[in-house]
Amino acid sequence: MDFIYPSRSELQTHLHALPSDRIIILCDQNTQRACYPKLNVSFPCIVVPPGEASKSFDTLEYVIDQLTALNADRSTLLINLGGGVISDLGGFAASIYLRGIRFINIPTTLMGMVDASLGGKTGINFQILKNYLGTFTHPNQFIVCPDFLDTLPERELVSGYAELIKHALLIGEQELQSVLNIIPQALTPTEWLPIIQRSNQFKWEVVQADFRESGLRKQLNLGHTIGHAIESIMMSTSSPLLHGEAIAVGLWCAIHLSERRTSFDTQLAQSVKTYLKDVFPVLSLEEKVLNQIVELSLKDKKNDQDTRLMVLLSSPGEVVLDVPVSDDEVYSALYAYLNHTT
Repeated sequence: MDFIYPSRSELQTHLHALPSDRIIILCDQNTQRACYPKLNVSFPCIVVPPGEASKSFDTLEYVIDQLTALNADRSTLLINLGGGVISDLGGFAASIYLRGIRFINIPTTLMGMVDASLGGKTGINFQILKNYLGTFTHPNQFIVCPDFLDTLPERELVSGYAELIKHALLIGEQELQSVLNIIPQALTPTEWLPIIQRSNQFKWEVVQADFRESGLRKQLNLGHTIGHAIESIMMSTSSPLLHGEAIAVGLWCAIHLSERRTSFDTQLAQSVKTYLKDVFPVLSLEEKVLNQIVELSLKDKKNDQDTRLMVLLSSPGEVVLDVPVSDDEVYSALYAYLNHTT
């Protein structure tokens, strides 16, 4: 897989050099409006509604139907232009259409640039279960143009930052301390680039070592067992969360549990937890919602039947995999989050 970090003009040149009669772009309504014009190309577009609801059977069927209508064949190249929803959906569609066609990911969100578009995981949601159906399929190219960050609302930008914090926790204390000093809203696209590249390098090394997540790659699920459950529960409410906002709560709980289960330094844990609450929206959850989150976290696809297995840390960069965590411990961590003051 090729990694490319072009400026906008370099991206335009790169795309114009591709054989244009066999290229189709998948985007959502937001990226069609804000990002597609920046490519300066005239490739046909398949456009889907924005948001997590598009990671569904219905939208997948629509994408396949449009590929068919556009006479896509095995020589066709699909370009996924958008955030994590588009790369997940488009990668899955490409991996199953005619048993597989080539695709390129051009993420336009920070979440896509540092996590969702890199690593070869594709898929859709099933009922309220996150990313339950999908394939492991790498794109042919992973193209990050930081200029697209200027198209993002602040909330979307900050959401993506949660995955950078996760990577910093997994890399080590030096990277973590660097991240804890960042004000994400204040950075320019040029300033984001080296941070994104370090994050990409770390994730790619992990993915190469364990593509199908049988061991080492499990560490990338830090904060996701609880985070995904929160995201799924809130999806059906009047106040749905962005992925990173839910993962930030999951990271908070994972650090809290790490203090108690794997001797993570209390003072450092307090700094991380305070930072997470300073940067991300602080949730207020009712008792019945807490119980729903606890129950749904048991359905995480990485668990072992009825045993909830979580990723914890003994210190930054020192990962403890497959830690059995009880219902009471998850509830206690969520309760601590709700009652934590900074």
